[in-house]
Amino acid sequence: MFKNYFKTTIRHLFKSKVNFAFKLGGLTAALFSVLVIVIYVSFQMSFDTFHEDHRNIYRVNSNRYVESKMEKYAMVPPGIGPALKAEFPEIQSFVRLSSDKVLIRYNEKLLKTSGLVQADSSLFDVFNFNFIKGDKRSLGRPGTIILTQSLAEKIFSDEDPIGKLIVFADKSDQTAEVTGVIEDLPPNTHLFISALIPMNTDEKTQWVITWDGSVSLYVKLHQNADPAVLAGKAQSLLNKNIAKTQEGSEKNFSIFLQSISNIHLGSVMSMEFHEKGQILYVYIFLTLGFFLVIIAGINYVNLAIADFRHRSKEIGVRKILGAQKRQIAVQVAMESTAFCLLALLLALLLLYFVFPSLLQFLDPRLSLRMLMDRNVITAVIVIIVFLVLFSTAYPAIQLGLNKPLGDLKNISGLGRKPSTARTLLVVQFAISIICISATVIINGQIEFMKTKDLGYDRHNVVTLVMPEQYPTEKAATLKSQLANLQGVEAVSFSYYHMTGVPYFKGWYKIELNGEMKALEINEVFVDHDYLRLMNIELVEGRNFDVANVADRHSAFIVNETAVRNFGWTAPIGKRISVGVGEQTGQTAEGTVIGVVKDFNTRSLRDAIEPLVIRLPYDAYLGYALNIKAFGDVRAILPAIKSTYETVLPGFLADYRIVEEMYDKQYENENKALNALQMGTWIIVLISSLGVFSLSIYLSMKWMKEFGIRKVVGASSWQISFLHVSHFLKLALLANIVALPVAYWLMNQWLDTFAYKIQVNGLVFLAVAIISFILVAVSAGYSSFKAGRMNPVDVIKGQ
Repeated sequence: MFKNYFKTTIRHLFKSKVNFAFKLGGLTAALFSVLVIVIYVSFQMSFDTFHEDHRNIYRVNSNRYVESKMEKYAMVPPGIGPALKAEFPEIQSFVRLSSDKVLIRYNEKLLKTSGLVQADSSLFDVFNFNFIKGDKRSLGRPGTIILTQSLAEKIFSDEDPIGKLIVFADKSDQTAEVTGVIEDLPPNTHLFISALIPMNTDEKTQWVITWDGSVSLYVKLHQNADPAVLAGKAQSLLNKNIAKTQEGSEKNFSIFLQSISNIHLGSVMSMEFHEKGQILYVYIFLTLGFFLVIIAGINYVNLAIADFRHRSKEIGVRKILGAQKRQIAVQVAMESTAFCLLALLLALLLLYFVFPSLLQFLDPRLSLRMLMDRNVITAVIVIIVFLVLFSTAYPAIQLGLNKPLGDLKNISGLGRKPSTARTLLVVQFAISIICISATVIINGQIEFMKTKDLGYDRHNVVTLVMPEQYPTEKAATLKSQLANLQGVEAVSFSYYHMTGVPYFKGWYKIELNGEMKALEINEVFVDHDYLRLMNIELVEGRNFDVANVADRHSAFIVNETAVRNFGWTAPIGKRISVGVGEQTGQTAEGTVIGVVKDFNTRSLRDAIEPLVIRLPYDAYLGYALNIKAFGDVRAILPAIKSTYETVLPGFLADYRIVEEMYDKQYENENKALNALQMGTWIIVLISSLGVFSLSIYLSMKWMKEFGIRKVVGASSWQISFLHVSHFLKLALLANIVALPVAYWLMNQWLDTFAYKIQVNGLVFLAVAIISFILVAVSAGYSSFKAGRMNPVDVIKGQ
């Protein structure tokens, strides 16, 4: 029996070639997109789950309240770890991590690397690392270093690294002995580690929890420990033992535990260990995948409706010969399964050839091997089963209900009641309209972020990352020689990169209503040329004066937001002092000498905050040396690097292009847009195929009616318009349903940005017009044929 079904299925697949191509093409395109989405989502959801007992590993984060505003930090004071371990038996082990960049020298080779991590020797009790060479116990010895396999190969090539000495060129030529090599961590980890050195534990294991620096703290709990209960008890311990500060910071400080598997997609905090994903875009990908599966199923059902109308006689004969409803359903299910499996095979083949290109705009960490992940395989099986059931149910039920005589006369239930097909078509339209709206608005927001005036000029600026310890007496020489290079417009030192990084915060006393009030405010340290280099507008007062030595400790510039927040009507001359809780010699008292126009160095998700700009208080001018070019800064990069390495021999020029750093902040948005564009094109294509196929089916069904209309005087244009108008009405209904949903969803997304575009009705009017055009084009062929048919042939044929 099944052999018979199989033969019939194969025979029919190649009988109706156009219908076969449409069904197979739509399913293949949808499954291809769904496979990409499933791989991406599975990867994003799998972060840090490869560690043994990852369910029992937590990061200890902190809350800090500043002016009634809570800020979350991914770090805590270093003394908290030892205090918690000593007090609470629920904690099996803990480890503190602190990440840095370093310039490594080995023989004549220089290598700048990120991810040099200081760690407690208990690191391997919390996390899983696979040793290639060496012993984990070596992390407890001062002056040692454990390298990842990739970094060891970069430094030593084919040499055995064990026992070799490497030099930290930018840390006073400190040396470290290589005592181990570990495998690189897999890509699905929030920990970015290229090398491990012992944690400096001087004065950090005391019971009194000091504010001396911050570390990332991870704890591994025993199996039955309750993290919520532990966090409550830990806060009580913290309140008793934390060191008191003059400004009372400890009163607004609390800690909480976060599961390690939730870190990557959790809320963004200050001082994160590494770049994070965003759960919002995972939800967008999941929704897009769901839409694609639904669209693929609907398209298949609509094409099946048109297809089975031509097979009604075949089904009628089968029923007369004794076929039961169950057997008809099995036949339909076999055909659906064959289509789905063939489409899946083609999608896999397409993915094999196209996937490397997709990585360029989706996520370079993805690989085709992830198809073998258990979660991916499970998701694909569920999707295929759903498609088979969804695409089988309606045709099988309707064909089973038809009477054999009706089938033989070509009076099909599928033809008498096309309302289900129309309903499915409206759903297709609605999904397409939502996706088109989202694509247009997200693209608009990204273009807005790319072109918005940030209050400074980010174009043609490169930032040299200065070593942690470099001869400060050469700073002026380096700046002067760079400024004299052909093509360089300005050079300036600052304490931070211009874009994509948080501000420093400091305690200041600000004159408010005649009194000096202590506030924690964002601060930046720059030299005299910084405002000119970045083209930051001075709206009131003056800039720092290089000839005025007193400016170093008594001059402050604030932004417009600070003026508004402080309630100043005449800001110039307002008193500011800094040094609350600072050491003597770092204090400064003075007045506001200028006000700059607000400029946004962070993502446009964040509102601009009050800012104090000041000159460096000592000889160290900052770790960022900014160079602005008259033209494309990339053209003079070789000269910049050569000058840097000539003035600072033994150091390696490390640079960041400011515009690229700014764009990098919106990688997640760009990935979401790329995926949405691809998915939307496929959804629109499949929906258009659905309109095309259903229009052909309905034109054949209504052909007799069209013939009679022509006989009584209807023109070809009127017949064509009558046919197209049926689908335009469905498109109108879909717009009425979909546009309010799209408006709500897009406003929810835009609300995550402090600075955003305004969505107006013209956008949705344009989307509606696009949907009508797509429908008219898709139904155009059948309407054209219907308008040009010969009514005599049609009526005689009926």
